Amino acid sequence: MRMSDDDLAAELRRRYCDAKDAGEGDVTTTLVLFGIKYADSLHRGNIGYILRCADIGRGPKTIGIGRRLAGRVDITDPEW
Repeated sequence: MRMSDDDLAAELRRRYCDAKDAGEGDVTTTLVLFGIKYADSLHRGNIGYILRCADIGRGPKTIGIGRRLAGRVDITDPEW
């Protein structure tokens, strides 16, 4: 399911804020899961833009790890 960069930024911001309340480990996990779930809409050129729009300012390497894992793992958590 492809999403626009602005929709991705809004989704990332929502998930990041939820994870931030839960603790640092959850933020890292959230960034990796975001990269896995939305790998088909993410590419090296738009990750920085999405992070800026989401007002997060960090995480491109972590999201990139998720992108690279996307073809090798399945997300089974219904929350995602």
